[in-house]
Amino acid sequence: MKLKRLTLNGLLVAVSLAVSAAGVEYGTRLLFPALTPSGHLRFVAGSDTMPALGPRNAQFRQIKNTGDFNVQVNFNKYGFRDSKDLATSSPQDYFLVGDSLSFGWGVKESERYSDLFQTALKRKVFNLCIPGDIDEFEKVLDYAEKNGAKVTHLLLAISMAFNLKDYEKNAEE
Repeated sequence: MKLKRLTLNGLLVAVSLAVSAAGVEYGTRLLFPALTPSGHLRFVAGSDTMPALGPRNAQFRQIKNTGDFNVQVNFNKYGFRDSKDLATSSPQDYFLVGDSLSFGWGVKESERYSDLFQTALKRKVFNLCIPGDIDEFEKVLDYAEKNGAKVTHLLLAISMAFNLKDYEKNAEE
């Protein structure tokens, strides 16, 4: 009898904990939709010839839980965080290739330095930046050109802390 009561009490505690945890999880999602993981920034994995890009024609929030940033990120039909269409580019336009810093990690699209260059140069600057290193930049350019980019002016953004490594070692293989 005592074992039966102990088992029932243990089961009651386990069910209560499960219901409480589910309630907190879904209650938080309802009260604070910005914290819902399904709306947070993510990327589509690349392959040998394709770079990692954002989901096409998608909109996400990029949030840091410490409150450092909470920005909207829009991906165009190519998977880049840029409102311009590659097919409308001309040989006079500039193309920026770089990593997550140049992508504008944690800043509004209008505050990225590619947008500031565009204002200063008075020419279109297409932002082709993705989270990745210099090995991915060639894939990005090939992908952009296949989708209509007329690249003659290239701005290459290298983050010394993230992009530089021993490339000579890779060349020997």
